[in-house]
Amino acid sequence: MNDLIEGPGSKLVPTGFIIFFGVFLITATSALLYSLYAMCPVCEPPEIPASVAPTTTADTPKPTPSQSPGVTTSPTPTPELRLVAVTPNSGPVEGNNVLRLDGIGLNIVKEVRFGGQPAALVGLPKPTSLMVKPPAHVEGPVDVIVSDGQNRDTSANPEFYTYTCPQLTGKNVVWMMILAGALGGILHSLRSFYWYVGSRHLIWSWVPMYFFLPFIGAGTSTIFYLIIRGGLMPGSEKSYNVFGLMAIGTLVGLFSQLALLTLEKVAGIIFTEPVHGRDNRRDALQRKDAQKEKPSLEVERVVPPEGQENRPVIILGSGFVKGKVRVRFGDKVAKVPKVEDQEITVTTPENPLGNVKVVVIQDGASLEVPGGFTYKNAQPVSENESGGEDDKQ
Repeated sequence: MNDLIEGPGSKLVPTGFIIFFGVFLITATSALLYSLYAMCPVCEPPEIPASVAPTTTADTPKPTPSQSPGVTTSPTPTPELRLVAVTPNSGPVEGNNVLRLDGIGLNIVKEVRFGGQPAALVGLPKPTSLMVKPPAHVEGPVDVIVSDGQNRDTSANPEFYTYTCPQLTGKNVVWMMILAGALGGILHSLRSFYWYVGSRHLIWSWVPMYFFLPFIGAGTSTIFYLIIRGGLMPGSEKSYNVFGLMAIGTLVGLFSQLALLTLEKVAGIIFTEPVHGRDNRRDALQRKDAQKEKPSLEVERVVPPEGQENRPVIILGSGFVKGKVRVRFGDKVAKVPKVEDQEITVTTPENPLGNVKVVVIQDGASLEVPGGFTYKNAQPVSENESGGEDDKQ
């Protein structure tokens, strides 16, 4: 532990601050979770009362009016009742929005039901239109039926209305991504905090990072959302789902470093390499020439193929590189005074008489020269050759 308490920022954090900072992180995490929960779209309607059977009016016997002698009464015609359209034909699951029903004989309507639930009438009905407020209902389509309260309704030919979940505006989605990224960042802080506190290695230099991580997560998450909405990521056109976006934002905040590496790859796809000037072009050509494939190492023969020690000989071949070539004659290393691309000049080391192997070593490759090299003694001058010279003198 003592080796950790050295230099600025490397001192261990005291217990009092650890408790305070831990409470702060937990409180901030709870606040972010509640904010995300409050911003989530509500797709569950308020409590729906138990279905009530349509109210009908019992047939009550009515006295038949007496007719005057000689007067004939004609029956009263029953007005037609028909529902033609519901405008708009969709709305939120909470209901209570104003709709207009179009049809015929709507001025005699006493009851309107959406999926079996009664709606509230608004204003005075007209023969061809009626204003209502639908009840709350679960998501999905329902039938709309109107009734005149006299056992007549449009159940045989209903219209339909669709309950939908409320959609968040683009501004609210951006705020949700900011909060999700901040939540991921603060979860990263909590994970690191409890780890180092548990191992008793928490030092002051880590504390500023814990403050900045939520902001880094929020910013990175927002950038990811803009990329997804802009269609720059594969499959992004299918990714506009609020809860899916929240999951992405939280993961981005939790693993900010990996997310930034991903953004770097995306940037590499979008942006092209800038055009180089003349100097850069020359450098590029030089690099290209340097990267050309080097000729393979080959050896052919030793010239001359025989001789004495401490004499210069030439090894023919190709692919030789100065400063990298070593040559062995048998078990002895030869001196290499000169190296060219197709020949090596070497000085033969000491070896016993006879043929020895000659091996060229370069960049880890070892090639044996065909035929090797044969050591021979120096030829002495014959007596005839010496006498002839004397006679000439």
